[in-house]
Amino acid sequence: MTILRLIPLVVLCGCAAASQPVSGEGLKNTHRLSGHVLRGGQPTREGMASLAAMGVKKVVNLRAEHSDRELAQGCGVDVVDVPMTTWKAEHETIVAFLKAVAFGSEEKFFH
Repeated sequence: MTILRLIPLVVLCGCAAASQPVSGEGLKNTHRLSGHVLRGGQPTREGMASLAAMGVKKVVNLRAEHSDRELAQGCGVDVVDVPMTTWKAEHETIVAFLKAVAFGSEEKFFH
């Protein structure tokens, strides 16, 4: 395993220790990891609206199948699909995830 593959794990583990629970309709297991980054389970359509009401502008979908674009339609959030499998994260996938989450000051949610 290369060091680059460990970066997201290290970042997320470090953030998880200081994460704050967030609640909203249609959201499960959602926590704020930092000032602008939230993570949680698969949101419902109501969850997308809840995220938008919290100021989230970007939803990063890590599921290998199924996009969130239909769920998010009309909610005012952009969806970025970064398909990932839990057993093997490719270099390009990790870079795409970091670009989607680590840069910019807008509120982001990933699942």
